Amino acid sequence: MKKTIAAAVMVFALALLALIAIYFYVNPQQDQVAIEETVLFGDTKAAEGLTFTTTACDSCSRKLLWKTEYVVSEQPKTTTQFQRVKDDVYSPDANLDYIELEEDCFISSSDILSDEIVRTLPEDHPVISDVASRTTNGKTREETHRLREYYQYYPVKLSMDISGINIDKASLHTDYFKIPVPADYSIKVTVKKDEKGKIIRYEMAPVHSYFEPEIEGLFTTNGCFVALPDLKYEADHKSTTEEDDDSWLYMKDLRLSQAMRGIHFVPFVAEENKGNKLRADFDNAKLIVPLPSTSQVLRMQQSQDQKKIIVLLRERGELVLSVIDAASKKVLQRTPLQQISAQRNMNMIKEKDGRLLIVADDGQIHLLTQVRNQYRIEISGSLEQVVKRGEFSSLPSYWSFDYDGENLALATFSEPFDGRYPNCSVYVFLYGQSKLKYAGYYKNSLNKENAGSESGFVVAPVITHNKKGHTIYSSVDGIDVKLN
Repeated sequence: MKKTIAAAVMVFALALLALIAIYFYVNPQQDQVAIEETVLFGDTKAAEGLTFTTTACDSCSRKLLWKTEYVVSEQPKTTTQFQRVKDDVYSPDANLDYIELEEDCFISSSDILSDEIVRTLPEDHPVISDVASRTTNGKTREETHRLREYYQYYPVKLSMDISGINIDKASLHTDYFKIPVPADYSIKVTVKKDEKGKIIRYEMAPVHSYFEPEIEGLFTTNGCFVALPDLKYEADHKSTTEEDDDSWLYMKDLRLSQAMRGIHFVPFVAEENKGNKLRADFDNAKLIVPLPSTSQVLRMQQSQDQKKIIVLLRERGELVLSVIDAASKKVLQRTPLQQISAQRNMNMIKEKDGRLLIVADDGQIHLLTQVRNQYRIEISGSLEQVVKRGEFSSLPSYWSFDYDGENLALATFSEPFDGRYPNCSVYVFLYGQSKLKYAGYYKNSLNKENAGSESGFVVAPVITHNKKGHTIYSSVDGIDVKLN
């Protein structure tokens, strides 16, 4: 007991010392942030007057915020605003929202050791109850079945995590998505009964693996868009030669019906008497954009004014841009982007002021502008000069851009210090007539040498709210760049 108390006191003391250290480290500097420039390509004169602003926070308490503006020039100017957030809630995971479609075929429970443990047993589950009917009291029974014996379509659920939105997880189990169960898909079922015939343990799982629904999802305030393509699953395959093993796994196609393949919209509705909790309303879900089997949705993005959904997809060997009206769910335009290779993987798309920035994984960049409500490629460029220097192990996914009709300015962060949140140092690029005119790296003094530790400083690519839910501090992906 004394050792436990001593350990607790030590942990508390170390935490207190860390906070004190941060306090005394931060207080003297506050707005004393320095930016160190390194020219990677071209001359600083080409980027004269270009301005970028970064928003950084401490990775430990997330209560200290810096907003730093830097003006590129032969005589650069740095201005920093420092802010302490005392009574506000800061979520660093707002840009880590995710959505997945999961096979709901894994069911298990551990042994019930006493009557005091209350469990809900799946007597009504079609597979468990069937195997249980053949299980002798006091025994364990294991059987292997084809899933098609019980289900025509996979039992599935949407798995999602949305910052700031409270979704009823139970509502995500659904039979809306009609994904046919293959005839050769096997499951293993185990049921154990006590001497009185009560089920005390059960388990169901695929024999090998499960299908792999690689979907793209996009959240809005009133629902989510789900792009469902044809899928693949792992199946048994009997060898044809003596040299091979008796069996091995390989991927097989799982074709969907035309009514399922494409982009679906699932509305969110308020749960009665459950405060601010929402549920996924699959009764009113619908397919809004049917897609052929050759299509693959690469990215979905909501426009800055939240009125449009911008979709980038690969279709019949070419890249296609599709724009959907967020309210009516109707397709406003469909534009093949023949100048962009469909073989590249898209790192991101970003919309600002009616313009689109597309960044490919290999460093190709494309700016699209609207002409008579149709997007067309205005500028194409490459980050090849910088990528070849080894500046990036992989391209960042946070970008800011500005375009004045002639020049395109881009800014992004340096490598993430912990795999998730970017460091607050910045890369800046300037293009004119599709040619790279300038590239520079701007190291922020908030980046510590031991940036992988909990005392590092990272970009704040989210919004800070006070207790009443009102926005008091915001940033655009933590970075903003503007031409002079």
